[in-house]
Formats: sequence, structure tokens, C-alpha cells
Amino acid sequence: MDISDYDALRHLWLNTAGLALNSIDDSREGIEKYLLRNPTTCFVAEEKGRLLGASLLGTMGGEDSFTI
Repeated sequence: MDISDYDALRHLWLNTAGLALNSIDDSREGIEKYLLRNPTTCFVAEEKGRLLGASLLGTMGGEDSFTI
């Protein structure tokens, strides 16, 4: 995954019932920092150019996290 996937990922998140976003951590800047810190553990699932999901695994300064 890289930051170019952000708009499609945010669209998916906003259209997923029951999913709450954090205005700081889930912002473009927050996700970009996360990706820079965890460049090899974040992935997107796509089919025919359409983003279907993402797996973001890594750390934000000491706290482990896992997001699908």
C-alpha cells in the first residue's frame, strides 16, 4: 500500500457501516506517517482496479496495531 491508495481507502471506510474514523490518525497525513513507519506491512486488496480492502499492520511509536 502507498499513499496513492488513500482516497479509495477512505471512501471504503466511509461507506462501511459501523466503522468510526479518527480525524487525526485516519487523515491523509496520519496514514502517510503510518505508511512511512511501516512500509512493508500494509497492503490493499484490489480487483480490476477497485479497492476491496486493506490490511494495515505496524506500530505508531510503541503501540502495536492491526487494522483491516
